[in-house]
Amino acid sequence: MTITSDARSDEVVSVPEARRGGLRTPAALLLVILVLLVAFGWTFLRDPSITAPTRDPAWYTWRSNLMLHDDPGLIAGDWGPFHMFGGGYRVSVPLYGSILQRVAGIDLYTFSTMMMIAIPILTGMALGVFAYRVHRDRLLFLLVVIGTAALSMTTPYVGYLDNITVLFVLSMVLAFWAYARTSWGARVAMFLLGIVAAYTHPTTCVVFGASLMAVIALHFVTSRFSLGAALRRDGPALMSVGFGIVFGLASWLASPWGVKGSLSDA
Repeated sequence: MTITSDARSDEVVSVPEARRGGLRTPAALLLVILVLLVAFGWTFLRDPSITAPTRDPAWYTWRSNLMLHDDPGLIAGDWGPFHMFGGGYRVSVPLYGSILQRVAGIDLYTFSTMMMIAIPILTGMALGVFAYRVHRDRLLFLLVVIGTAALSMTTPYVGYLDNITVLFVLSMVLAFWAYARTSWGARVAMFLLGIVAAYTHPTTCVVFGASLMAVIALHFVTSRFSLGAALRRDGPALMSVGFGIVFGLASWLASPWGVKGSLSDA
């Protein structure tokens, strides 16, 4: 069959681009965050005098207050009656609490409540960023934020501040994962976050590292057993966060600040 004439350009039908749904707009994100803030903070808005729903809010309050009024190195050492106050490597949460008190002016008995409200939402947003950078879908971003917040309201996640804080830090690591293949800025951020994670809850970091190794093994299998392809895809990110965690733990062995922590206490 032979074409005898060219198609006329004015006969081409133009199809308008699909409009963005209402749930994919920045206003929807702000609304979701506002709803989550009210959901997590409603109990405290009704009665500001109650303590945070953690397993041991007094523990975090005491350590943060100690850092402000005594030698900060005490929280890392093995001290107190029957050596019961040894905090090991887990120093990030009391440091955050001290900063909230000294810089933001939040009360000593309120900072743990603020963290219990903010951390689940920030964790959801960090995981949402990770999902968006992989799939470029704003609706998926909102669904991840809401789903993460819903999980944070279940019993396993209403617990120790160290545990939920390290989940937030590791979620921030994932937020930079997609860019780590090409961006040195993302790699540096993951390295620094790895150090923070090691200072927050090192045993969780071990589980996280094992999970990342399992993901690389999966990509090795799905890439037809091409180790080079798997390393090109995930190697820069894995090395960045891995070196950060190892450096964080190794710094306690060198103890440049004069106090050594016990990994068993962590």
